[in-house]
Amino acid sequence: MTRSAGSNPAARLAPAAMSNVKMKTGQFRRMSRFVGPARESSCAPSQVVSQYVRMSPRAECHGKAGLQRLPDLGPLDPSPVTTLTPVVRTVILCTMTLLSEPRFALCVVALCAAACARPAPTATTDVSEGPVNIAHRGASAYAPEHTLPAYRQAIEMGADFVEQDLQLTRDGVLICMHDTTLNRTTNVEEVFPDRATEVERRGARVQVWRVADFTLDEIKTLDAGSWFDEEFVGTRVPTFQEAIDLVKGQAGLYPETKAPEEYEALGFTMEEELAKVLAANALDTPAEQSETPIYVQSFSPESLKRMYALTRDTYDLVQLVGGAQAATLLTDDGLREVAEYADGIGPAVQLIADEPSRAVVARGLGLEIHPYTVRASRLPDGFSDTGAYMRYLFDDLGATGVFTDNPDLFPR
Repeated sequence: MTRSAGSNPAARLAPAAMSNVKMKTGQFRRMSRFVGPARESSCAPSQVVSQYVRMSPRAECHGKAGLQRLPDLGPLDPSPVTTLTPVVRTVILCTMTLLSEPRFALCVVALCAAACARPAPTATTDVSEGPVNIAHRGASAYAPEHTLPAYRQAIEMGADFVEQDLQLTRDGVLICMHDTTLNRTTNVEEVFPDRATEVERRGARVQVWRVADFTLDEIKTLDAGSWFDEEFVGTRVPTFQEAIDLVKGQAGLYPETKAPEEYEALGFTMEEELAKVLAANALDTPAEQSETPIYVQSFSPESLKRMYALTRDTYDLVQLVGGAQAATLLTDDGLREVAEYADGIGPAVQLIADEPSRAVVARGLGLEIHPYTVRASRLPDGFSDTGAYMRYLFDDLGATGVFTDNPDLFPR
């Protein structure tokens, strides 16, 4: 499938060379989402900058988010000026030659930086500037969630990213499945009737078939499609590797570490397993991520902190926020803490619809906002059109992307 530059997330997140300024790849991609795509001839930030520059959450200029004062630039070397456009280059070289006073040179530098920059970000994002279309569990309104047919259909519908919820099998293989149990979306009860585990839920004892109790070979015998529609009878549970093989180069990947603490108790470190699979596919390199951008998401702050400790700024990290977490994670202090280890938040949509100020604070910290989940079958009161509802999230609430079961209804 041929994707236009306007729909290719990599085109909107293209990094530029950042030379001497201590800024990580993910941080510049986030900045570029506010100020527009990078240009090959744009100003070299180590030389042509204003005295102050707005950094993204994990910028290393003194380790703080927000407005940062840059160190003394020292003597200005004209060699980096060769990267500028001819007009700007001429102005700088002539002025630097004529004026020996550093304060005059800094004035020129500041003016040129202002000329190269676009307007500062606001809490409102226009759809044309690049909010991303995230296929929630694939095109899950049209095919069984977390199956290759759902992922394939999401790509065909123009999704910028395809989500994968991750679980670990007994033999340590990452598979794509939302639940920690197999019984909701497969026929495991029929195939392995004697392999259930009894657990307590809401005061009652119930039987479940946990993913972690089965090997990959056993899970591959299960039907993961017939529960959705007879058209998908015989569809299998995909591994994360199979999802990568399908999606890579056609859309971005958006894996989630699910229940990482449960797997840690079983001797697995999900973040390490995820990092290993991504690296094995060369997705830890800027070249590959230019074709297949990646967000890693989790409801667990500790999981994202471990992922950041393992991979630093290799991947953009998104802190998911459920209703019970809002009281801590979506306060001003909570969002500032999130900005120390993550690049964005993924709140339940109602959490920002009810309190739009949360989105304003998040955007002020440079955080992406990817609310979940927009479903055509379950629109809020006052909306009858899915695309119009998404536009409301972008234009009025400042969302920079959205999880949706209906990626075909995303407004372009």
